[in-house]
Amino acid sequence: MGENKMTNDFLDMNKEAKELVSSLKKLNEEVKAHKNSKEQLSDLTRTLSEFINETKKLTEQSSKVIENTAKLTPSKIDKKVDEMSKRIDIFEILVNKMVDRVERSESSLSNQIKLLITAVESNREAIKNKKFGLFGKKD
Repeated sequence: MGENKMTNDFLDMNKEAKELVSSLKKLNEEVKAHKNSKEQLSDLTRTLSEFINETKKLTEQSSKVIENTAKLTPSKIDKKVDEMSKRIDIFEILVNKMVDRVERSESSLSNQIKLLITAVESNREAIKNKKFGLFGKKD
């Protein structure tokens, strides 16, 4: 009957080890997804940098427009303002999308880490509570 108990204990530990491996695989997938999100954020940063440079050029052009206000009609000024407003709207949409992606990735990664910590703690407690070691010797 002692061998049966040891076998059951060993099978329980084996099952817990498999669950831990499964959790680690899931965590690895989440880490990869997080890495992809970081790469997307990097791409967005480059895009935003280009946008900022374009905005700078527009600002410089706007300065020239202001200097020549007497020569311009109100409709031309309104057109330039509308262009800048549209670019700002696009920028805001891009930023909001990236923030949403990053928040989803962080939330998912946080949940996987919590599950992994719970599994590791459970496994550690189970091993501490075993009366017999792997080779049938009492602790």
